[in-house]
Amino acid sequence: MMDVVSFNDQYRSLVNIIKQYESPAEFRTTLDRGNGATKLGSNEWLSSMYEICSRWVPAYVKHVFTTGMTSSQRFESDHSFLKKYVDKKNSLTDFITCFNRALAHQMHVELVANHIDINEKPMVYSVSMMENQMLADIH
Repeated sequence: MMDVVSFNDQYRSLVNIIKQYESPAEFRTTLDRGNGATKLGSNEWLSSMYEICSRWVPAYVKHVFTTGMTSSQRFESDHSFLKKYVDKKNSLTDFITCFNRALAHQMHVELVANHIDINEKPMVYSVSMMENQMLADIH
């Protein structure tokens, strides 16, 4: 078992490897070298995470548009939205009803936003010629 200081150093090293490399090949090579040197490969959880690294390491998923959000941020956003409609005390039938109500509300909000985008002229707050031209091009 590792002591806390050693674990923190190795954790920081692992995070740097994850963030630093652009290509999957560079990431794998560096991580393989690092795993051998630090003996992190004997950790069952790290080994399982390594096996699925193509699903979460930025070098593998940078082609997916995520608006700069991490998967945990997206999950927290969804969770926050659903908490407004669903309670842990709901039966399965109640859950389905509440979930459908949440989806219907979300669809309504998106339809209203689309209507505003299509039919209403945005307010221009500056006297920029480029803004005025863009506004004219919209309609």
